[in-house]
Amino acid sequence: MQDEKKPDAKPEKRKPPQAFIDNRHPNFTSENQPANPGRPKGSQSLKDLLRWALEETIDIKDKKGKIIRKTTVKEAIMMALCNKAMNGKVDAVKEVFDRIEGKAPQNLHLTGNVEVPVIKVELEKTNE
Repeated sequence: MQDEKKPDAKPEKRKPPQAFIDNRHPNFTSENQPANPGRPKGSQSLKDLLRWALEETIDIKDKKGKIIRKTTVKEAIMMALCNKAMNGKVDAVKEVFDRIEGKAPQNLHLTGNVEVPVIKVELEKTNE
């Protein structure tokens, strides 16, 4: 007869691999490093760099080169977008209104058996 396991016997506990005991990952040894180690420590993300660039101060000059005023890059981009919208560029108009009012909701097409209750409203005309 083969060894029969008792139904309430505890499962056998296994020892973890030595790499995990030594607190190192088995796939990456000193000879086997990943090709792209990722962003270096201390470097800034693209989002942070863009925010910094948009907050830089620039000079707005007239056609003769005289400084009219100082502004940020972000404000200059917004002024250029508004100028394009005022000149009739449809894409610029859409972008301005999407930023101010929010994007228009998308139409949703349902398929299948969906029952939608219909409410009928009757209005009475009054003569005053």
